[in-house]
Amino acid sequence: MKKNLTLLIAIIAIAVATHAQNTWTQKADFSGNGRGGAVGFSIGDKGYIGTGSNSQTWYKDFWEYDPDIDAWTQKADVGPNARRWAVGFSIGNKGYIGTGQGDGHVAKDFWEYDPVTNVWKPKSNFGGTARRLAVGFSIGNKGYIATGINDQCCIILTNDLWEYDPSSDSWTKKADFPGTKRLDAIGLSIGNKGYVGLGIDCEYCGGTDDFWEYVPATDSWLQRADFPGGARADAMAFSIGDKGYVGTGSYQDYDSSIIYGDFWEFDPASNTWTQRADFGGGARSDAVGFSIGNQGYAGISYSLNDIWEYTPEVSCASPEATITPLGDLDICNTGFVKLQASSGIGYTYQWNRNNVDLVGQVYQTLKAKKTGNYRVRISTSDGCSAVSKKANVYSSCKLGEDSALISSLSLYPNPTSGTFTLDLQHDDEETSQAEVQVLNMLGQTIPIDKGQWTVDNGRLMKEIQLSDVADGMYLVKVTVGDKIFTAQIDLQK
Repeated sequence: MKKNLTLLIAIIAIAVATHAQNTWTQKADFSGNGRGGAVGFSIGDKGYIGTGSNSQTWYKDFWEYDPDIDAWTQKADVGPNARRWAVGFSIGNKGYIGTGQGDGHVAKDFWEYDPVTNVWKPKSNFGGTARRLAVGFSIGNKGYIATGINDQCCIILTNDLWEYDPSSDSWTKKADFPGTKRLDAIGLSIGNKGYVGLGIDCEYCGGTDDFWEYVPATDSWLQRADFPGGARADAMAFSIGDKGYVGTGSYQDYDSSIIYGDFWEFDPASNTWTQRADFGGGARSDAVGFSIGNQGYAGISYSLNDIWEYTPEVSCASPEATITPLGDLDICNTGFVKLQASSGIGYTYQWNRNNVDLVGQVYQTLKAKKTGNYRVRISTSDGCSAVSKKANVYSSCKLGEDSALISSLSLYPNPTSGTFTLDLQHDDEETSQAEVQVLNMLGQTIPIDKGQWTVDNGRLMKEIQLSDVADGMYLVKVTVGDKIFTAQIDLQK
């Protein structure tokens, strides 16, 4: 009876909320203290705000926003030091924060956040010089940081652009931003392009209004239509679908000081700007913005902790997003559960588990191999999307996640004359890092070309060359998180 009831409950359909278009709606206040110079980004269907400062305190706290329940939850602090004017963005199912001004110095450290484990890990320092008030954005599986100022000893404005690759934890210098060197600009991505603009390029200049597009495929920049709202700095920006949004900010020179509350939409297809409804929280500088699905979120400032949700004007209808289990939701019976999303012409899919996108799971049907809460985000060809309610895959026999499926490590050909293929099928559909070692029978490590590889969508397949070693049996050891897989290879030259 319990299984049947669960199955009925789990024929899950999204409750499609009706939102008035081009409107701002106030949401639950940010649960941390009001602040400026913070960072904001989203991972999956959650938003995040952290770091920053107000007149009394610098912060390293980090908070998660759940739009389903309109609530904030404090998460692990960002690194050991408080900071402001840092850069933040997400790549896949991880978040990143780095640079900024912290602990009396301008920083270049860089940190990765895993929302599943709620842990921050230090990564390779930013490839350029230490700086604050830079901009950041992500495109596909790469992150980018550009512009900013290093004023530790003197005022040094920058216009360099650096690309971060999380798979190798490395930075590569790319084509310089062609606008003037500046600080306090805005950065965002729309589709497979990045955008940088506005900001301050000299002392008491007030601000700039130029806007530039970066194309990573050609490592080139293209100037786009100037921002029509007026030159400014301290603005907030985010993207929704195929549009970009910029608003608020400030202009200050020797003669005037202006705080803005306006809000504008950029269409890269037509290279045009359209003024939209003014920001719901009123004029301010140093606000933070991010987007989740079809909604934008913005707010806070030095003495404010309000958060507002923006619903854009759209020319399409959100799809119906439902999940139907093809059988029982109890993983104990077969070791997996099949889930099927609703279908429609031109639909594309992205599945997530426990609010973290599953890399490569972009098909209508998902084979869920672990217990947890699964959702699917369905997008239409004209840019609208919707997220289903959760489907709870459970285990009645209390199997741990590690025993839900069987992992296997194969080596072939075996015996080998020197070159063999390592084939690991892992019981985890998420992307993770693997450490590969080859050891002789005395336990000594044999050098191989590379010992760190990525398990992508539960699969690792690599060719390994054993050279300058004697014939005999060798142990191949693969470590993925807290799991270790071993197999023997027989070398016969």
